[in-house]
Amino acid sequence: IKFENCEIYNFPGHGIGIISNADRNNIIPAGNVIRNNYFHDYGNSEYRSDALEIANDVAALIEHNEFKNAAHGGISYYDSIDIIIQYNIFDNLMHSTTDYGAVYTHRGCAFRDNIIRYNLFKNMFNPNMTHAFYNDGAYGQITYANLFWNACGDNICNNDGRDNVVTDNIS
Repeated sequence: IKFENCEIYNFPGHGIGIISNADRNNIIPAGNVIRNNYFHDYGNSEYRSDALEIANDVAALIEHNEFKNAAHGGISYYDSIDIIIQYNIFDNLMHSTTDYGAVYTHRGCAFRDNIIRYNLFKNMFNPNMTHAFYNDGAYGQITYANLFWNACGDNICNNDGRDNVVTDNIS
């Protein structure tokens, strides 16, 4: 799947949902790329919603997207390996929830070697939120060189995961 150069707005649930055909057992990527998209003014405060949700993927590339003005998060992923989330802008998200993140791994799933780097998290005003949230059991997340600007709450939460690397972020 290549999803590029689109504007997606005013949707109540997920803007894009990808259930990948990658081979996780043999670590063979599906070649999914989500690039140069603008997701804005979306979500419903009554239930969780994300601009992008990815499942069962290997080596997806998510870059140069903007996620703006939403009740909940920007990107969520689970059961994925070697995903790269880079050069994205997360702006004014998480209006109506606290147990979630602008980038979020689902509870109780196994991951490894997912990289979150060179992103801008800004204008997050919910004081009870987390910007990058690695939920129960997420392991092997590598988070570095992100900028958290004008943001309340916790920047990164490693919730019972192991072997997560968090380094050189600026807040």
